Amino acid sequence: MSLDDIIKKYRNNIVTGQYLIEHPKDILSISPSIDTILGGGIPSGSVVILAGKYKVGKTSLCLHIAKKAQGVGRNIHYDDIECRLKKRDIEGIDGLNPDKINVIRSSLGNILSAEKHLVMVDNLIREDPGSVIIMDSISQLYSEKQMAGEAGEVGRNPITIILSDFCKRIENIVPINGNIVILIVHLIANTSGYGNPFSESGGNKIQYAADIKLRCKNTEAWIVGSGENQSQVGQIIRWQVDTTALNAPPGRTCKSFLRYGYGIDEVAEMVDTALELGIISKGGAWYKSDILDQPCQGQEKLVITLKENKELQKKLITRINEMLL
Repeated sequence: MSLDDIIKKYRNNIVTGQYLIEHPKDILSISPSIDTILGGGIPSGSVVILAGKYKVGKTSLCLHIAKKAQGVGRNIHYDDIECRLKKRDIEGIDGLNPDKINVIRSSLGNILSAEKHLVMVDNLIREDPGSVIIMDSISQLYSEKQMAGEAGEVGRNPITIILSDFCKRIENIVPINGNIVILIVHLIANTSGYGNPFSESGGNKIQYAADIKLRCKNTEAWIVGSGENQSQVGQIIRWQVDTTALNAPPGRTCKSFLRYGYGIDEVAEMVDTALELGIISKGGAWYKSDILDQPCQGQEKLVITLKENKELQKKLITRINEMLL
């Protein structure tokens, strides 16, 4: 059989490299700062690892991604492995439609094992192309064998093997079906006294399967006002990209602003980025820019001004993109 015969026979499975260049995947925009360090956002057909310690905003970022995905017509499936997704979490994301997010979780008399969670997610990937599937978190998966064992029983953790098999099953389907699969991974304290102070659960196979990996480096209180008028409105999260599927180098960091009761504040991110780039200048408490009609007193006032004026937002993000590109 000649080469031409082989290509003709398998024409549905063979493309040129030029085809891949001319047919890039759709990219889901997340937020100005995160898009910048990722090289544009999250491409369709990606497995994403979101790693960090407890209470740093991983769930909030995932729900923000869900909101953005809803805006472009993607179905959302949230695998609440820990059964800790709360009313507060969902209502705390401005613009998220709770009627258009399917939450998977254990119920009374039907506790889902790791195997059942992964089979359900596998089925969703295959039967709902283009959907966004969030697993919160794979660190809390518990196998049927572990469930059947005695409390405190010591043995080899089977979850790494189960997850390895799961990744092998999905990693060549997700790119074809165009899903986005987000795996939340906890950083676990290393009490041995040797090596890194924190380690990630889940094993090495999920690291190989990941197209994108974001890791929370640290958080700090987001304070607005001064003196007696000072108050904490949220937290500032510093993310580091360890790997990305787009044309951007690893290791870059950004600040994300999580506003309580609102979610990821993209306008606050714009202002922070614009300050770093010199598009907006600060003198005392006043913020000035040639794109503003007049100076604003206080960063919070500037954020509010931009939220109320979509045209100013467009001008600012256009200027930021021009400078970054």
